[in-house]
Amino acid sequence: MKKILSVFLCAVILFTLACFRTSALDDTTVFYLDYGDVVISDEGISGYDIDGNLRDSFNLYGYTITQLNPSVPLDRSVTVTSGAHNIELLNVNIRRNQNLDYAVAVTKTASANITISGENHLHPGTYRAGLDIAYGATVVIDGEGVLYTESEMQAGIGGGNGKSNGNLTINSGTIYATGGIDGYSAGIGGGTSGTGGTITINGGYIVATGGYCAAGIGGGNTRPGGTITINGGIVTASGGTSGAGIGGGFVGNGGTITINGGSVKAVGGENAADIGNGEKCKTSFSGIKNSAGETVSLVTKEFTDFDKLYFGGIYTLPIEQHHPDDNSFYFYTSADSFLTAYKSNKEVEYYSSSSLAATNPFGESSKRFDTALICDNNLNPGLCDGFSSSGNILYYGEKAVDSFTPVLRGDADGNGSLDGRDAVIARCAEAGMIENALTLKITDKNKDGITDLTDAAILENLGLFI
Repeated sequence: MKKILSVFLCAVILFTLACFRTSALDDTTVFYLDYGDVVISDEGISGYDIDGNLRDSFNLYGYTITQLNPSVPLDRSVTVTSGAHNIELLNVNIRRNQNLDYAVAVTKTASANITISGENHLHPGTYRAGLDIAYGATVVIDGEGVLYTESEMQAGIGGGNGKSNGNLTINSGTIYATGGIDGYSAGIGGGTSGTGGTITINGGYIVATGGYCAAGIGGGNTRPGGTITINGGIVTASGGTSGAGIGGGFVGNGGTITINGGSVKAVGGENAADIGNGEKCKTSFSGIKNSAGETVSLVTKEFTDFDKLYFGGIYTLPIEQHHPDDNSFYFYTSADSFLTAYKSNKEVEYYSSSSLAATNPFGESSKRFDTALICDNNLNPGLCDGFSSSGNILYYGEKAVDSFTPVLRGDADGNGSLDGRDAVIARCAEAGMIENALTLKITDKNKDGITDLTDAAILENLGLFI
């Protein structure tokens, strides 16, 4: 009885601790824009709770900004003026009425980690960016929500009137950023006559559209692209007239552009590069490279039926959806680039080298399907063309490109040998009693595409008993 009681008490304690940790991490201060603006800084906090009461206490865990009715735009602002803070935007809908009013701004040298949740809309005053980032400020965006941000004259995300973008990192989320609807600013990057600043995209689904003479991602009118690094995600960038898709605005240099992964579709405006310089730039663009300093080139490949694509290894973020209205993906590859495609029908395909030509490192005798590598004669198939394996991981060069469990063809029960039980399973499959697709592949011993009595007979004739 004591032992049972001790186990019960331990379970209760562990559950309580787990609940405490979860609630503590989620215990942000919630501000409602319905009652007023939100100001966050090291000098003081100002915002309103659900009852309209002023809250001014610091919170180590951060602040959630929301509103009671997200379908109704509010003429409010969120401003971070100093310090480093965690902020969640939860179903926020801001539309400012005055030309110089911010929607959401990180000013001076402040820093904000912004999590987007639900659906959020930011429309600032005419001369502010939708998400305004000062040149010396830092913003990191993540979360699983959606952010629509646009500006009449300035950047969708980045610099305001005549200002350059600061430091921006996007890790996740769905983001539609439109700059310079009636002006000269980037979708993400510089405002009117502002540079792109430092932009790093690690993941997410991003559509950036630049205004007249500005880049989709990069510089505003007459300004260079800044330092732009794309490590992953689905990125679609369209430059305005004379602006690069990614890079410089009109007469602006492309800046430093590094692409390591993801699918990057860039379309330049008239007479501007898709990625690189804006129209009439008189300085040479240094080219698109990866972090190793290798020049990368564009390879376009169409996929219509897939679950996940991994470009550059399985420990990068997966690609799970297409660009808008486009079945193709846009990969910037070097000589050792690699794509792993996990298809909807559970098959796995590999594409290697700068042309992303299909390859099979295991040879024709083995079949990669679902979670398994189905091997004909042993569980250590020979590898070719630069591939190696360690444990259950397949490598191409130094990149881990697949994870699987080796299974011997015919070994339906997974005990490591072909025996009578496997013949019985094959007979069950032939009779239509088994629907599992992987089991049907494994029991197809003669590889003719179906499991039938021939496969069962092969297993029986191996000299083993049923």
